[in-house]
Amino acid sequence: MKNKIIVLLTFFLATTSLQAQTQLRLDPFYPYSKYSIGIGMGFTKLYGDWNNSKSEPVLKVSVARNANEWVNVNFELQKGGLNDFEPKNLYTTGLNAYNNFTAGAITGNIALGELFNWPKNFLMKQLYGIYFGAGIGYMHNLTDITLKYRYSQ
Repeated sequence: MKNKIIVLLTFFLATTSLQAQTQLRLDPFYPYSKYSIGIGMGFTKLYGDWNNSKSEPVLKVSVARNANEWVNVNFELQKGGLNDFEPKNLYTTGLNAYNNFTAGAITGNIALGELFNWPKNFLMKQLYGIYFGAGIGYMHNLTDITLKYRYSQ
């Protein structure tokens, strides 16, 4: 029972992140957008058991809906791949693993500005933009592993 609790606690801590962000906001009632849209691209690198890894592109699309100056909901989709391989050696004719993934997340954020009255001094105004959020995500993997063993005689 103790091992199960340790494993669940480790899983929870490994998948939980705390993130804070602040903005320079001198006027809380500036015109803000109801929606924001973002696109992005990056590259993945797999650090696995095999000796080689290829960088693979990842594409990202995100949409945020701002309820007001201090509250928003974000939707994000990612599509990409991971590639790892072992070249031909004494034991194998080569190994190759490719993981094609699709990920999605929905998060909600609330800033301190929603919870407290607008402060008077400059330092407190900077802390006012700190927000807290929670969300849920899903990841779908399609893995292809090619294993070809060569037996010595």
